Formats: sequence, C-alpha cells, structure tokens
Amino acid sequence: MSAISSRPATKILVLGAAGRAGRSVTSNLLALGDFDRIFLADNDAEGLNKLIADLPGSPVSPRFLDAENERSLRERMGEADLVIGCLGPFYKHERRIVEAVIDTGRDYISLCDDSEVTAEALALNEEAESKGVTIICGCGISPGISNLLACRAASRFQSLESIELTLYLEPASLLGAGTIDHILKSFSERAPYYHHGPAKARAGSWEEYAEFPPPLGRQSVSFLAHPEPLTLPAVLRGVPEVRFKAGVGGRTKSLALQTMAWIGGNGQSELLGIILRSAARRFACTESASCLSSIKVTASGVEDGREVQKILGLVGDYYHTSALMMLVAIERWKSGRLPAGVHSPEQVLNDQAVFSRLRSLGLRFLIAASKDRASTPDRPPAAKID
Repeated sequence: MSAISSRPATKILVLGAAGRAGRSVTSNLLALGDFDRIFLADNDAEGLNKLIADLPGSPVSPRFLDAENERSLRERMGEADLVIGCLGPFYKHERRIVEAVIDTGRDYISLCDDSEVTAEALALNEEAESKGVTIICGCGISPGISNLLACRAASRFQSLESIELTLYLEPASLLGAGTIDHILKSFSERAPYYHHGPAKARAGSWEEYAEFPPPLGRQSVSFLAHPEPLTLPAVLRGVPEVRFKAGVGGRTKSLALQTMAWIGGNGQSELLGIILRSAARRFACTESASCLSSIKVTASGVEDGREVQKILGLVGDYYHTSALMMLVAIERWKSGRLPAGVHSPEQVLNDQAVFSRLRSLGLRFLIAASKDRASTPDRPPAAKID
C-alpha cells in the first residue's frame, strides 16, 4: 500500500463544522496551525456565521453544505486536500461521504461511531487503496482512543482471554443532535460483540455496574451497538472475547433512553422519531458547558504464568477528548505516514508516538493492574449468541 507524501501546507474541509464536535475539532486545528485554509461546511448558516465571528483573523471560510445533495457534497470536497467527518449521526451520511471521497480522490478522517456504517466503509478498502485514498473511521474517544487503549492493554499478555470496553457519558450539557441520534439508534439495535466469532445481543441488555475513574465512580452499563467489537479482533488476532458496553447519565437516564430507542426503533415512524429525539434532548441536558465522559478498557489474560487483569482508563470532556484524537490523526496524515485504504484507528495509529502526543496535549491515562484476576459477571450464554 502506498503512503502519501508529506504536505507542508494543506486545505482542510470540516463537515458538520457548526455542531459541537465540529466546533471543538476546528478550534484545535487552528491551535495546530500550518494550514492554508480551513473550509467550515454545514447546513446551519446561523451556526456557521457565529463560528466564523468567533474566529477573527483565522484562515477559515464558511461553506453551505447540503449533505443530501451529491453535487453539493462533491463541490465542497473539490476545494480541499483532506476531509474531516464531524457530520453526525453517521448512519445517515457516512456511507455516501466515504463513496464521495473515494470518487473525488480526497483523503478522509472521521469521528464515525456507527457499527453498521463502519463495516460498510471497511468493505470499500480495496477500492480506496486502488485510488490512493486514505480513510480512517472512528477517530474520537470511542472508537479511537478506546481501540488504542485496548491494544496497549493487550500487548504484554502471553495469552489474551478477553477485552472489555466500557464507556460512560454524563450528559450534563447540551448534547449535539448527532450524538443524541446516535445514542437512540445504538440502543435500538442488536449490539455486536465477539465470542469466538462475531455475535450480537440486544442493546441495553446484560446490565452490570462498572467502576470508572473519579469523579464518575460506579455506573450502570449495558450492551450498546459500537464498532470496537467489529474491528479489534482483526488486530488482536486470537482474542476469544471482545465486548462493548456503555451507560448514559446514570441508570435511570440510560433506561429512559433505552425505552425511547426501543419504542422508536426499526424506523416505525419519522414523526415518532422526531418526538423521541426532542424528548431525549430535554431529558439529557442541563445548563452546564461540559460533557464529562470516560472510557475504560479491561484486558484479561495470562502473564508470566499468572492470570492478570490490566485496566486502562481516561476521563475528560467528550467533545474535547475526541477532537484531540482527531488532531493526532490529522498530524499523522500530514506527515505522509498513512497508507491508502480504509482503516480503523488501531490499524494505523497504534504506536507509542500517538500516546506521547496525546499526553502532550493534556490527556492523562489511568493505569491499574491486578495479579489475581477478580471474578467477572455472567456473560451471555451460547444460546444467546446469534
């Protein structure tokens, strides 16, 4: 696979720039500097104008984007060298965006956290590789940092038995519309996990309590549809189990969101979906500006003849942490050290330099290890695997 040569100065297009994720990514890009122009694209003209007004003297230009219009999408891409995907919910747009970047020959780095769309994008690897296009799906806190922590936690085992990923989101802020849509969709689906092969469980099922780093503490989590169990087994070859669970706003709020998702799932009614999303936003939000989140990865296996459990974790603002992971991926792309094709983060960003850079940007990883592995909760029995 061919790598792209280093680019001293580039033009970047941020899709979904007026959203919470897009704004955070843009501010971090401007702090990095060394770009000819950053095009900020969204269909929210008012949000774009406000964003531009907050960035006087910056090399940014607003662009109206109708993501449903193929011509509009390709015109916007034609101006840039690299496209940044912050346009959630990703199940609505990501497949068309990936096809468009391949068609236009642009590289693409995305925050995509939808499991189905990630699988569809990875299936286009050969086409992207033949066009010399580089695509990385899932460069946020989860997937993204979660994948890299899983690989790091698993790296020293003689025999790896399982990887458990748990995400907690404390929605004490106005969550972005794309985030709410993603949560509702993910709770309405069959959640992928890996048990000696691909398997699925009902999202919201197999609830348990997970201990997150302070100040979050003990929180309820359950199966949620996410990409990590789809992509990690390809890198952690031979791992018997990979599971992903998540909680949102404590047990009461998680159950309420699950109920809303189950009521409105399977595309029953567009109007019902709108009503439920509106209710979810009101239910999840307060006036705080932060959105505290945590990812924890627990790897179990054998090291030096002993059963060991290694735990890596991270706590931080959901959008800011995701933006820092995106920034590191952009820096790696800019260096010209990424191969063509469609990749998950752990395939091309799993090295010490990435962790060092994230630490230099202010992220602090928490590490714990136990020589005597604690007992774990019951897992879905074979009869439940489908």
